[in-house]
Amino acid sequence: MLFPSVSFRFKQSLAALAFIPCGWMGLFAQTGGFLKISAVDGEGSFNDMQHKMGHPPVVRVVDESNNFVQGAEVSFVLPVVGPSGVFGDGGNKGTTITDDKGIARCPTYKPNSEEGRFNIKVTAESQGKMGTMVLSQSNTLAGGAAVGAGKKNKP
Repeated sequence: MLFPSVSFRFKQSLAALAFIPCGWMGLFAQTGGFLKISAVDGEGSFNDMQHKMGHPPVVRVVDESNNFVQGAEVSFVLPVVGPSGVFGDGGNKGTTITDDKGIARCPTYKPNSEEGRFNIKVTAESQGKMGTMVLSQSNTLAGGAAVGAGKKNKP
């Protein structure tokens, strides 16, 4: 054998895994499925800073078999610094539940006073399954017809 120490180290690693308590194995196990989140509305939208009007995104949540997921908890998290916004409670996180078509509408938020592009992190959880995605939006002082425009997919 050319590398006997590598083989010995590998055997030690395997032996060490045998002593991991059963509760810890959940950290290494798959959850038995996942959720997929897709943007229905709001991807690439512009928020009107002048009139404090945000464009809350709408997402659809499906399971690994592409079935709508009803009752999933969906969180929308805005950045803490830079271009962003705030929800009605003054925080950067809004939560909602999907309907019978797997649709979740982000709670209304107002853009902050910083112009520019930002990302909204979207997380969905249901029955031990989870999924994430990132949406992009921009805060602008431009106003006009471009505000509110964004990618719209049929729900």
